[in-house]
Amino acid sequence: MVWAVDPVMRAEIITGSDLAEHTINLLRYATEFDDDLRARFESDESDLRRELAALFRGPVDWSFELPSNVSGDDGETSEFDVGLVAESVGRGYFALMLSDPNNSDEVEISPGFSLEVTAEEDHMVLNVITDFTEVFSAGLNRSRGT
Repeated sequence: MVWAVDPVMRAEIITGSDLAEHTINLLRYATEFDDDLRARFESDESDLRRELAALFRGPVDWSFELPSNVSGDDGETSEFDVGLVAESVGRGYFALMLSDPNNSDEVEISPGFSLEVTAEEDHMVLNVITDFTEVFSAGLNRSRGT
C-alpha cells in the first residue's frame, strides 16, 4: 500500500460490522439533502446494517499482516506491505483504516476492496474484485431470499 501519513498513523484492516457502519455513515451523508431518499434509507437502515455486516465479513480463519503503525515525513507518502493469511477459500470486503493514535477524530479510510480466495488443484488463488455492482446486488438479494 502507498498512503500519505502525517507523521505517525495506526494502521488496521476493517471488515464486517465496522465496514458496514462506515458504509452506513457514507449512505447517511449521501442522503442528507434528499428527504424522500433519506426516509427510505432510514426505514431500511437496521436491516441494511445487518446484511452488510454479514456480506462484508471474510472467513474467520483469514488474517492480515501489516504494521501496527506507519510513519512518514509531513506531506510525503509512505509505502508498506499488507499480507493476507488465508487458511480457507472464501470472500470478504475490507478497507484500510489509518488513524492518529493521539487524536481519535483524525481517521482516514481507504475505498473498500474485496478479496476472494479459490482453490485450484494443488494451490489457492487470490482474486481482487473491483466491480461491486453484481456482487452487492447478488449478496443482498440472496440474504433477502430472492
